[in-house]
Amino acid sequence: MICSPCRVCCGDKSRYGSTRIFAELKSRNIPFNRDTIAKRMASMGLAAKVKRKFKATTDSNHGKVVDKNLLNQEFTSAYPNQK
Repeated sequence: MICSPCRVCCGDKSRYGSTRIFAELKSRNIPFNRDTIAKRMASMGLAAKVKRKFKATTDSNHGKVVDKNLLNQEFTSAYPNQK
């Protein structure tokens, strides 16, 4: 029972925080308090891995040469539903 948060946290690539672990243990009918889970996680050195945010990889403000528009793509039109 002492290591229940550890098993739940490590079972899902350590993505679970104390709130999700609390919900998981509650669904398994294991009585725990969320604050107790957070304290035990801190004492064991467990922390939820946060998903990275989107990182833009396109740099449009560069000084490099831009190729010519060989396909002649025109995305504007004079009237709706013209193209």
